[in-house]
Amino acid sequence: MSAAFAVTAITASFGLTPATADDPKYPSWDDVQNAKLDEAAKQAEIDSITGLVAGLQTAVDEASVEAMRKAETWRQATDALAAAAQTVTDLEDRTVEASSKAQTSRMRAGLLAAHLSRAAGGDLSMSLVARGEDAGDLLYQLGAMSQLSEQSQKVYADALADKQLAESLAQQADVAVEEHRKLSDEADRARATADSAAESARSALAVQEAKSSELIAQLVLLKDSTVEVETAFLAGEQQKRAEAAAAAAAARAQADAEAAAEEEDSRPAPVTAPSVTAPLRPAAPVQQPPVQQPAPVRP
Repeated sequence: MSAAFAVTAITASFGLTPATADDPKYPSWDDVQNAKLDEAAKQAEIDSITGLVAGLQTAVDEASVEAMRKAETWRQATDALAAAAQTVTDLEDRTVEASSKAQTSRMRAGLLAAHLSRAAGGDLSMSLVARGEDAGDLLYQLGAMSQLSEQSQKVYADALADKQLAESLAQQADVAVEEHRKLSDEADRARATADSAAESARSALAVQEAKSSELIAQLVLLKDSTVEVETAFLAGEQQKRAEAAAAAAAARAQADAEAAAEEEDSRPAPVTAPSVTAPLRPAAPVQQPPVQQPAPVRP
């Protein structure tokens, strides 16, 4: 019964309706009185009520954890939104600065073009001004003119580079604005989810507070005990469950670590190519000195 309650309490707290789990059935006082007449029925009712109390606590704990998790998600979303807003501001400021610099560079290029046109008999400055946003092509053409000096070429190159930088920053700012809009929507959804999770946690706590006192009183009647004794007993049971869960988690972590170590040990060692050693040459034969034959003795 406690397992079914835990599933139902959690799913209900998040607005879900389980397909197979039933709502927990709390015993009435008549149920308790009747169960007390039979030892087996009494013990079954005690176990049932103890499970219900544990389920209430589990619902509160899990709803609280979920609320904290959703709150952290919302915090991260708001941090990302703030960073995106700062990016938009920085890019817009840089775009304004780059546009101003590009305008100044274009004016310098126009003045130089006017000077050159007077010398060449043309009117390049009017063409530069008239081209407006398409002035980049003209600037490029001017920069390629062979009659320009090294200084004039740098002026036109700077004007073109400043114009391209301003356009690039403007495009980046547009992308950043769109990203900020998306993050703003995500932050709104995260906030709504966090609010819902917090409300679910409050609801689980309200259910616990409303039901726990009556369940403990029923335990007192069944066991001929006191509220203090049963409260302490239930707290002890909760502590045992927490310790068992922690021990199980530690055992799983230890088993995972040992399995990983065994897998590492079972891997074949990398094959090392044998070192090539030059074959030993046979030793040169030892030259023996020639044997001197004794001279024949004359008679």
